[in-house]
Amino acid sequence: MHTVKEEDPSNIFTSIATLHESSSLEDIVEFQGILVGIVDGGYFLTDGQHVISVYGGSPDFELGDEVYVKGAYAVYNTLYQISSPSEETLISTGNEDPLTPVVKSVSEVLNLDSSDPLIHGMPYIVTGNLEVRGDYDNLYLVQGDDALLISYYSIPEALTVLEGFVGKEVTIEVFYYTDHGTNGPMVAFQGTVDDVEVNEFSDKEALEADIASLDLPEVTNTDVVLPVTGPNGSTFSNWTSSNTAVIDSDGTFVAKAAETVTVTFTATATKGAESEDVSYDVVVPVNSTVAEALAMDDNELLQVTGVIYDISYYGFFIHEGGNYLFIFSQDLTEEVAVGDEITLLGSMGTYSGLRQVNPHTHTVLSSDNALPTAVETTVGAVENDVVARGTIATITGTVSIEGSYDNAFITGPAGGKVQIYYRTNADAVKEFDGQTITLTVITYQNGTVLYQGTVDDIAVYDGTWTDAEKAQAAVNAISFDADLTQVEMDLTLPAENTLVGATFTWASNNTAVVDVDGTVNRVAGQDTVVTLTVTATVGTETVTRDIAVTVLDANDAEPSTIAEALLLDNGTSALVEGVVTGFDSYGTFIQDPDGTAIYVYDYKGDLVVGDLVILRGDLGSYNGVRQLSNASLIELVSSDNAIFVKTDVTPTELATDPDSYQGQRLTMDLVVNQLDDGYGMVFFDGITDVFIKFSKDNYAPNFADNFAVGDTITVTFNVYGTHYGNVRLDAVTFPVESIHNNSAIDDTVELTGIVTTVFDGGYFLSDGVNSIGIYGSSLDSVAVGDEIHVVGSYASYYTLYQISGLTTEEVISTGNTVVLTPETLTVSELVALDATKTVHGQEFTVTGTIELRGDYNNVYIVDGNDALEVYYKSPADSITALEAQVGNNVTVTVTYYTNKGGGTVLVVFQGIADDITVN
Repeated sequence: MHTVKEEDPSNIFTSIATLHESSSLEDIVEFQGILVGIVDGGYFLTDGQHVISVYGGSPDFELGDEVYVKGAYAVYNTLYQISSPSEETLISTGNEDPLTPVVKSVSEVLNLDSSDPLIHGMPYIVTGNLEVRGDYDNLYLVQGDDALLISYYSIPEALTVLEGFVGKEVTIEVFYYTDHGTNGPMVAFQGTVDDVEVNEFSDKEALEADIASLDLPEVTNTDVVLPVTGPNGSTFSNWTSSNTAVIDSDGTFVAKAAETVTVTFTATATKGAESEDVSYDVVVPVNSTVAEALAMDDNELLQVTGVIYDISYYGFFIHEGGNYLFIFSQDLTEEVAVGDEITLLGSMGTYSGLRQVNPHTHTVLSSDNALPTAVETTVGAVENDVVARGTIATITGTVSIEGSYDNAFITGPAGGKVQIYYRTNADAVKEFDGQTITLTVITYQNGTVLYQGTVDDIAVYDGTWTDAEKAQAAVNAISFDADLTQVEMDLTLPAENTLVGATFTWASNNTAVVDVDGTVNRVAGQDTVVTLTVTATVGTETVTRDIAVTVLDANDAEPSTIAEALLLDNGTSALVEGVVTGFDSYGTFIQDPDGTAIYVYDYKGDLVVGDLVILRGDLGSYNGVRQLSNASLIELVSSDNAIFVKTDVTPTELATDPDSYQGQRLTMDLVVNQLDDGYGMVFFDGITDVFIKFSKDNYAPNFADNFAVGDTITVTFNVYGTHYGNVRLDAVTFPVESIHNNSAIDDTVELTGIVTTVFDGGYFLSDGVNSIGIYGSSLDSVAVGDEIHVVGSYASYYTLYQISGLTTEEVISTGNTVVLTPETLTVSELVALDATKTVHGQEFTVTGTIELRGDYNNVYIVDGNDALEVYYKSPADSITALEAQVGNNVTVTVTYYTNKGGGTVLVVFQGIADDITVN
């Protein structure tokens, strides 16, 4: 008997704006509109005002068709769309396009707010030089320094039309497609030759455009076509080769050299009275082995030959001489077959730890060649690269399904864990959830493997691990937090693996540099390679593994400031010192003492705010944001360091020049512009067309419950940088004063802060200036210095306005610096203090005589006729310490708790005997 799942209920929309406002991902939606745009794999419909994409729909609809569609609300980068339609109906044909295109410059299109779903699909008229750029010969509209990608998903016939105008300045109508996470904003073109307006150039402009359009190959092993004329009438004369023994001056390929050479072609470009000398480099490589290719630097041009043994979603693997190399090219996966011997010209690269070739040209030499066989190994060996990437590996481990996307993982018996890449047959593996299985995979990107088999190719493991297998798995599962290719500090060498009962002993071939206890002594004047040998013992069985360690030159031990590092080129390895100022979902912000800062991508470790650290990483940029990546902690120098927070930057200054403040910690007053843009972002006023924004899901899920459009809020944050045309903020905190000023009793509020005072049932959280009481804690323990995120209800206890009824209480970090400075007051002055909301939680140093008063012998600090009651929920040890001083005049530091009226002020004392000064 088969059960048919009932289709999810749908929502019928006539307005695209309402559709976006009312829909969540995977909702079933219905819409009917006029087809105004076509791309490869889908089309765009309009309601007369806005446009929505339909992906995976009928390829037979035409412009002007009125179409009804029903499908799932989905997103591709920033393009929200109706995906995988279950119903499509042609209502009518030949309708007029109701939309009027808007004239915009390339820069203006690039700066459109792509977080607004309503700009997608809208038509624009744009002017620019058509250029071919990148490894994939994509078309760009170029204006000065700005370049706009014509989406490769534009219909092929339209792209072919544009290719005929490369090198010319054109005016064309395009429509906004998406803001791609890697390629930036993309537009689509769907016109014909008649829809391309070619603009007239001056001779100088024509010459510059024709030089820019020169399209000689970067790498070749055949003839080179040397152009005589350019698209705009420029002539190229006197072509000359720098190495006529390899390629002659007419472009004829003569012969390869004994090694890879660069041939430089020079010529004179002329247009009218304008003339300019030009040169172009072409690399002619020798054929490299796969092993030689793997040793090359990123972006190095090469020729390599190997046999294809696996084809996957993004490309294929080749092997030669027992080595493996990935070829990144979806386009070629349909043209080649397993067993083909293939020669490729291209450039080397690395993505997520996987070395790969980005191919320019290819030649299939033969078919049905021998394939590599699977290697028996362990999960730990795969995760830790004990076996090479691309290895066909048979592994045994336990299946688990984890995360919001139900990804399949395999965990080895001694540790080690890999994910089955979701674009392979992960579903087959998921059928064995909770079971231990044996399967054959191909090692892929960091932490992932490819599984190309079926359910029938998976065997449930029904044996027991031998001691030898346990020992092998244990040595393979050993991993290090440090990058072993650039070691700069002592290593932690594990002594055992308790999962399989293995013990480890260590040996070193150079104990003077790396001792068997992990102590590292750097040698001045050179990097030193040391081989560590670990022996795992289980029972009477032993297995060894050699681990190569490169200890860096001691002369390179001096870290740079962040300001100095920012002057270095991308791709440079940098040793940087800075203070941790905050975190976002993916990484860490560090700063110099003057606030100069950088973002460290994909590294948090166990760091806390205020740590002074030395990190090594690779300098780079992502969407214009400078960052360190592949970072490792070299040294935790100290903790509890001061954070430099800029308070004199205005929203206008930040929005005008966000790049100047990348990574820096700022506090400023911001005016709420939008509570939720539909993508979980809160917008604040900046300047025209540039807003300041942060993710409320990450930092303030209940923001809309606490604030309204037009509210002015004091916010502290790190500047990430420009993000989809606006300024993105991370590590966002809202000061206590903002909560007090903008909240009513029972409002849901939230705060992330540092614990300054602890009492029975709660604590005070500080934003660095003020504190607020948190009551009803469910945490097992709370300590001063803990960073905690809470969500709860705004409430009051006498004059103490606090957060209670906690729904979220999460410790973010521990051991942070407490930044409050106590103020010295007399008991009389403290009793008479105006009990404003922000006084509560502040610390005061007072002097008085300790007395026990009342029916419950509560502790009081008395000075003449004035007395402070020490809150009986102060820590028990603290109360005991004060009771031991009854009758003595003492000086102590207390925290203002609440004013009960009638002259009774409650304070918290959380010290010990050593914190009491007896006068």
